[in-house]
Amino acid sequence: MISKDEILALAQLAELSVSEQETGELARGLEKMIQFADAVKSAPVDLTACGENNSGNRFRSDEAAASFPRREILQNAGGGENGFFKVLEK
Repeated sequence: MISKDEILALAQLAELSVSEQETGELARGLEKMIQFADAVKSAPVDLTACGENNSGNRFRSDEAAASFPRREILQNAGGGENGFFKVLEK
């Protein structure tokens, strides 16, 4: 079981305000979380059920293509500056 001091130390690390009355409930909740994590960690795993991935590349091939003309793109951004988008400061 997690002690009251451990709960208070965790609360201090997380910069949380925890009253004395809440420590018992928090300790029980954390204990349940730890038990669940232990159960998941000890669950049997059958890696053979996953099979092999022989599907190959399902995406299109990566081919270079012509882009839009820079001037046309920058028209939508007020013309840009020196051939680039201009980032305005607030």
